Amino acid sequence: MTDQLSYFQKMPNRKKIGCVVVVVILFNSCTLYYTTADIDRSLKSSLNEVNSNCNTITKDFNTIRLEYTEMNCRNDKDPYLTAEQLFSNFQTDLDELMGLKNELNQEYTEFLGYTKGKDKVSTGSEEWQKLKSTKKKFKDGLKEIQSRGNGLTKKGNEFAKYTNEQLVPIVKYCEVTDYIKKCRNSVVSIEKSRQKVTTSLNENVKKGKPVLSKFKGTHPDQCEKATLEFKKIRDELKLLEEIKEGCNNVVDEFEQQTKGMAKIYSCSDDWKLVEQTNNKLSSLQLELKDIENHIREGINNINMIIQELSGP
Repeated sequence: MTDQLSYFQKMPNRKKIGCVVVVVILFNSCTLYYTTADIDRSLKSSLNEVNSNCNTITKDFNTIRLEYTEMNCRNDKDPYLTAEQLFSNFQTDLDELMGLKNELNQEYTEFLGYTKGKDKVSTGSEEWQKLKSTKKKFKDGLKEIQSRGNGLTKKGNEFAKYTNEQLVPIVKYCEVTDYIKKCRNSVVSIEKSRQKVTTSLNENVKKGKPVLSKFKGTHPDQCEKATLEFKKIRDELKLLEEIKEGCNNVVDEFEQQTKGMAKIYSCSDDWKLVEQTNNKLSSLQLELKDIENHIREGINNINMIIQELSGP
């Protein structure tokens, strides 16, 4: 920001309105006049520089404003309260600077109006008094704009320094699109896990069914236990499907609630959407781990029973 907001520091101390004054001696009296074209060039040169610097600083301010307002921080306590006050002062000063710029532009428009069709402005004319007023307004205005510009640079740097030191280190943010994508990938992983378990279950059924049929009469308790384990695993697979659907619903809800948002910052009220979604998904993840552990334990129990029945 130091480089971006130092335009007015780089301006000359104050541009003088360069004019050509011509003295005409006639019948022992003298008439002074300014050449209109020379005055116009001088005023326009000063005004173009002011407009250029103001437009550039406005563009940079709009970038800063977009980044800051995007955070949407609650400003009821520090450091957010102080940041908001610094930003508000910064914006107020910029608005006042733009007002001064507009006044000079308006004065130049009036100059063009009262000198229209005139090659020169002579003493004693109505235009002469108006020109004196224009010159004074430009002289005072350019001085004030430079002073305000330097002050604005200082306040901009103060705001940037404060946000970099006080906000950036503590404010987290969530890229909405990336977060949704990450959550969707988790749902895909659950489905892959379910398919993997289903495949493993089918393989164990295929391998264990002949053994259980063979020993059903001689070892009914073990066979019944294995059969119950198969049933439990199938029930757990149904729960996996419910977990997957639950995660999908949570992500769908978050996506709907954050429609149109690019980022969500931890200092804003919208951050609760991220926290609520994280909590819901974390709860479902814990259930998922329990189900996976039960399935793994059930398959191990079935394999142990099959091995016991089959013998060495």
